[in-house]
Amino acid sequence: MMWRALLLVMGVNCIVSGNPIILPAFNDVLVNSSLELACYTNKNVTVTQWVSLNHMGSFSHLYLSDNGSCKPDGFLAENRYFETSCYSNGTFKINIKRVNLSNHGQEWYCYDENRKSNIAKITVRGPPRPSADTLRETKMHFDVTLQYLAKEFLDVQNKTVFAWYKQNVPLQNDGNKYIISSHGLQANLIIRNITQSDYGQYRVIVRNSFGHYTHYYEVREKAQQSSTEHITASALLKIAISISIFTFIVVVLEFSYWRCIRLKQILKIKDRKTADIITEYQTTTGDNDNAADNGYEEIDEQCKAREAYMDMQGIKTDNDSNCEYIDMKIQTLSIENNYG
Repeated sequence: MMWRALLLVMGVNCIVSGNPIILPAFNDVLVNSSLELACYTNKNVTVTQWVSLNHMGSFSHLYLSDNGSCKPDGFLAENRYFETSCYSNGTFKINIKRVNLSNHGQEWYCYDENRKSNIAKITVRGPPRPSADTLRETKMHFDVTLQYLAKEFLDVQNKTVFAWYKQNVPLQNDGNKYIISSHGLQANLIIRNITQSDYGQYRVIVRNSFGHYTHYYEVREKAQQSSTEHITASALLKIAISISIFTFIVVVLEFSYWRCIRLKQILKIKDRKTADIITEYQTTTGDNDNAADNGYEEIDEQCKAREAYMDMQGIKTDNDSNCEYIDMKIQTLSIENNYG
């Protein structure tokens, strides 16, 4: 199989009697360039199935029609991304029009009559791409870190180089004022103990095997809160506290008011119950003069007897009971009789 592949690479057509061959097998491609993959099969084959791992969709086909035209289906039918061609000698080709980073790491292979080819791998290379970070605001005497993360480009290991500048002056890692570090695709510049002279424009130049990119940063002094803004904030806080206290007082007063109304309603109900008992006492005994005194005393005894029974049964009584109310009435009548 290796000798057939070498002949194909040299441009010599041959009949493939074994498994199909896909070439090139290893592809280092610059981003935004095109890439052609060819599947070489037996000359009697009129259809091939293409599979791209890590690609949208599972598989696609190329058909060689009777009139010699090439008909793709599946993802290969997306003519924005692919061009296809088929030949009567059993050669089927696809052309990726514009390689992008989504193609990196893809593995392609083809089938003819259920025979699988070797795998073709794609590695995408490219120049550095910009980082989104551009602005830093900080106060005096603080440290600030400028970070660059190289996005959307790949290169062979340890080929990426970073260089930092303050305006047009190159910066060196002195371990004191400036601390510069880099690892892989990331570089950091730490500026220690910011002073007025440290504010301004910084830039980092990123280079690799395929090109370079310059990224700019702006370090500014963080604006201090003005005295007017401070006074306004304090005034708003005081107003908010005053409103909260006023609202609390209103709620307490409203609660007290409705509680007073409720107590009055309870006293009226109890007065009506007591009046009914006294009237019944007057009707039964004919004693109108002592009806109130005797009526209250009778009610008091009944209440106390009822509460004593409830205590014996372990039943909890209401603190605001009729008996306490009757006791209060008896004491009031006694005072009126003695001093009235």
